[in-house]
Amino acid sequence: MVQESVVKSKRIAAPEFWRFFFFMFACFLHFEEDVYDDVFIVATGGHLVADFFFLLSGFAVAYSYQRKPIVGPTLQYVYGKVKKIYPDFLFSVLLMFILFVVYDSSGIKSVLLHIYECRFQYFFVNALFPTGLEMRSIWFLSYWVIGLVVLSYILKRKAILVWGGVALSFMSWHWCYIGTFYNNSVEPEFMWSVRLTKCVAQVLIGACTYELMKRFENVRFTPLGKFLLSVFEFLVIAYVIFYITQDGRNHVDYYICLGFVLIIMFSFWNKTYLSQILDNKVSIFLGKLSFPIFLYHLFVVRLFAIYLHNNSHKLIMYIGVALGILLSSYLFHLFVEKYFKKFLSFVCNALIVKE
Repeated sequence: MVQESVVKSKRIAAPEFWRFFFFMFACFLHFEEDVYDDVFIVATGGHLVADFFFLLSGFAVAYSYQRKPIVGPTLQYVYGKVKKIYPDFLFSVLLMFILFVVYDSSGIKSVLLHIYECRFQYFFVNALFPTGLEMRSIWFLSYWVIGLVVLSYILKRKAILVWGGVALSFMSWHWCYIGTFYNNSVEPEFMWSVRLTKCVAQVLIGACTYELMKRFENVRFTPLGKFLLSVFEFLVIAYVIFYITQDGRNHVDYYICLGFVLIIMFSFWNKTYLSQILDNKVSIFLGKLSFPIFLYHLFVVRLFAIYLHNNSHKLIMYIGVALGILLSSYLFHLFVEKYFKKFLSFVCNALIVKE
């Protein structure tokens, strides 16, 4: 069995820490794009964080399903997820909308017109706003929900190994030709479908990985075996971190995604020294912050771009943006989100008659 965490929580600490850790690379990627005009220093491969997120989600859902199977219709299960995450998503969109209106010279009319023109693209296109203030990376929130629908349906029919194999076949083809997708070989109007299929496939691969790992849950290691496994885990993490900082979007992405799978397995398995070191309340706290960080980091990054564009004190800027993202995400999560959800609930109750 997966070794019990010493921290009494519904969450497993080590994967929560890695989710936060890799999300920060995505934050630095957007920071470098905005503040340093695509001059990448820390997170050239930060786009790969989306791969880690989908793999981890599939693994975590399959892990949870074994302990508490999904009861009732699949769509009811997914509806609970949507109701939990989309109010926060709408609030983050509102923040970016306000920021865009305040700082864009074209004015609110232009913004509203653009949003109207893109009204059918909210869930499949990452750019909601024109000329720079995009909701980049928000696109995969809806892909994640769609992936959960597909995965939940497959888990209830106990066919994850079959469909996981299909997903792996698709991803193998995708990785073999991954460079072509970023060289305009796919028409823009079809790009969203390629991304969606890729994201759903990664959710299924993550779940399939857990199904395979279950067969080794009861394995026990000697002190030497535990040491060697820990060394291997450290080398995998070092390899992934090194290549995330390099120029990505080539065949190396395949090996990085394989590294992500191994990191997820080790962190859930909780049998290595590093996973046991990360088994603490701080890791769980940081993991809980990862979703607010995902939602609000663009707001903080954009403020840095407006006031401190191309600042020469790079180390201070990186420290400042990291602290700004952490603090703002925590404050929004603590003091704003729950009131915004209550407001939306009040509006729905006032407009909709419940049977």
